[in-house]
Amino acid sequence: MAKRRDDPRTTAYFGGETVKTDLLMEVLGSLDELGSALALARSLVTDDGVREALLGLQRSLLELGAGIADPESRHSVGIGAAELAGLVEKKEALAAALPALQNFIVPGAEPGAAAIHLCRSVCRRAERAAQRLHEVRPLKETELEYVNQLSNYLFELVRRQAEVAGADEETWIPGAPEGNS
Repeated sequence: MAKRRDDPRTTAYFGGETVKTDLLMEVLGSLDELGSALALARSLVTDDGVREALLGLQRSLLELGAGIADPESRHSVGIGAAELAGLVEKKEALAAALPALQNFIVPGAEPGAAAIHLCRSVCRRAERAAQRLHEVRPLKETELEYVNQLSNYLFELVRRQAEVAGADEETWIPGAPEGNS
């Protein structure tokens, strides 16, 4: 059996500092998990436009994570006002093209939509972690707002995927019996 290299159980930041559990690593880990969840969703969606949007989001998450990890970077990384405005514009255009919602949606209309719902909830966790980090090490407002708007955009992508797949979304009506779509 080959000798295993000792694992220091730490992760290195840009610049060499090693840590395992701190707020920055929590944010970066959540963004990494979101990128992986987006990959899974991308493999399951049936709509080329949704698939392309998810790939674009994966790329944007790499920019976002790099900007948060190294805010003083000499490289041009991160999320700025233009990227935020582009995301909001896409979200609003998609929302306008879909029927208005009257009730909450119960996730699971079809595999691709369910996978995007998972992305949306991982994104919300990343947003909470980013807010906690912001309280001790300020992030750019565009970074915080981007993560917030991203979860809203993911919700609209869920609805688009369900629509394209011809899947009826199950709705939740408070106080109504089960199966109340």
